[in-house]
Amino acid sequence: MTNAGRYKTFWKRLFAGIIDGVVFLPLIIIQIIIEENFIDTYSRWIFIGAEFFYTICWILYVMVGHGKYGQTIGKKLMRIKVFDIDEKTLIGYRRAFLRESVWFFVSVAGIIYLIIRTQNISSINEEISEQYDDIVGITSLTWLVIELITMLSNYKRRAVHDYIAGSVVIDLKVAERENLNNL
Repeated sequence: MTNAGRYKTFWKRLFAGIIDGVVFLPLIIIQIIIEENFIDTYSRWIFIGAEFFYTICWILYVMVGHGKYGQTIGKKLMRIKVFDIDEKTLIGYRRAFLRESVWFFVSVAGIIYLIIRTQNISSINEEISEQYDDIVGITSLTWLVIELITMLSNYKRRAVHDYIAGSVVIDLKVAERENLNNL
């Protein structure tokens, strides 16, 4: 019997991402409020600080979730888990960071762009905010497409970030069933 079913996690990963987005909804709302209300009126550092704070919160969330437990809240609810490629051990904090490193460095590059772009002005105007959103958004969208193509084109449904971290995502429910059938 083949164990390919344990790797068919696309939809569960998608819904886990949505759930994790809902977990972060309060921070996202605060970030939107800051962007809408503080552009042109307050220090650029409020805007940059909010972006940095969000980035740090997200990276800690996924590092602890994947590194210590193999799951974020979304993955736990969807009954999928991130393992080492051996499918027995968790990946730990370092590899959990590696798994998210492309997103993290794109976010940090965006923040650095904001700092450089606004070094001679005291506030961030709408044009700079939109340029920042475009740069980070287009880069993130491109990365997402690369991730999806990779995930959907290999046996274990590993995305690029799984290759970077040496990880694989397993459907726990299917894995339990497969293990019971192999006894």
